[in-house]
Amino acid sequence: MTKYILHGGVTRLENDLNKKFYSEISNSLRDGDELLMCYFAPSMSSNRTEREKFDQYLAIFQKYIPKDIKYVFATRENFIEQLRKADALYIHGGGTSELFSDLKKFPEFVEEVKKKKVVIGSSAGAYALAEYSIDYAENSEPLQGFGILPIKIFCHFEDRFRKILEEKFKKVDQNGELELVLLRDCEMRIFEK
Repeated sequence: MTKYILHGGVTRLENDLNKKFYSEISNSLRDGDELLMCYFAPSMSSNRTEREKFDQYLAIFQKYIPKDIKYVFATRENFIEQLRKADALYIHGGGTSELFSDLKKFPEFVEEVKKKKVVIGSSAGAYALAEYSIDYAENSEPLQGFGILPIKIFCHFEDRFRKILEEKFKKVDQNGELELVLLRDCEMRIFEK
């Protein structure tokens, strides 16, 4: 069984919600586990490289996770091999379409993800795990993710978006069969499957 930890975005803020998020990750891992950290989604508000994002967030993970975890920087060249070796996967947010495009290059991605102990997705990373997501409430349509979790999801949620999101998601889930997950910044939701 895999534990999926979905985060609403903005993992860098120091607040109680994010402390709870990192605590959940810590409680889900053991000393010696390997966590593959994927930063394929480009930053929406800066031009930091993937390696710079890894270095920044590595310090945050190490601050909140007091365990001997091996953190591995994901590369496109070795991604599936790295994923097979890792105990857990973290997919950072950013540009959703770019992230999806990169992950689609790896046909084994979905099956390998399902074999992990823990899979963490923040914002676009959470979208990749869902059946459907919407990037921006007011000016985008539902995107099909990799369908690992039978949900439709929107991160960075604000109450003013609820009605428009419900209407847009009806286009792809007319019978309401998929659970609607709305995550505000820093909120998380856990699924086990």
